[in-house]
Amino acid sequence: MPRLCPGHLLEPERMCEVRCEQREFAEEMRRHAEADAAAAGSAEGLGVSHAHPQVGERYYACERDLAAAMLDDIEALAAARGPGDGG
Repeated sequence: MPRLCPGHLLEPERMCEVRCEQREFAEEMRRHAEADAAAAGSAEGLGVSHAHPQVGERYYACERDLAAAMLDDIEALAAARGPGDGG
């Protein structure tokens, strides 16, 4: 969540860049976790360790979706303000 904290200090364009970077990073990490979960699932005798990559996959999917939702919020706010409204 630290990437959310300085948002009030950023210009709207930079905020969008940061959120896009966050979304891309989270999707890349989710794909890695998905591959790890698939590898753990094919290994025998791992038991509980199979759950860890699945949790990581869900975590990064949520982070990706949160970044996308924040981008939608920024776009909606910009549209509501209109052009030349300081936004």
